[in-house]
Amino acid sequence: TTLVRVYRGAVEVTPLRKGPSGVPKSSPGKPRSPWPPKDVKGPDDVQGPRDVTLAEWLEIVKAQQQILIRPDGFYQKSDFNPEEDAASEWVRWNQARDRLLR
Repeated sequence: TTLVRVYRGAVEVTPLRKGPSGVPKSSPGKPRSPWPPKDVKGPDDVQGPRDVTLAEWLEIVKAQQQILIRPDGFYQKSDFNPEEDAASEWVRWNQARDRLLR
């Protein structure tokens, strides 16, 4: 489960892209999974192509919004209060790091 909060600007959230084996594709330059290889069952039939709505492929989360993404791919988008969020020690530390980068 992942929670993303957007303070400024917008974040684009798209579906997980998987390779032919059904395993998520690695980004260039990023390490692959730390788990050792294991045997997997043979191929399964998959649903054929179908028309999807733009909303199914792209969700924009804008400033003062958050998106909670569950492992099964379902998500919930809502607003959040940045003042309440700033009460978190981790959020204050992260914001201080952001200021150092500017």
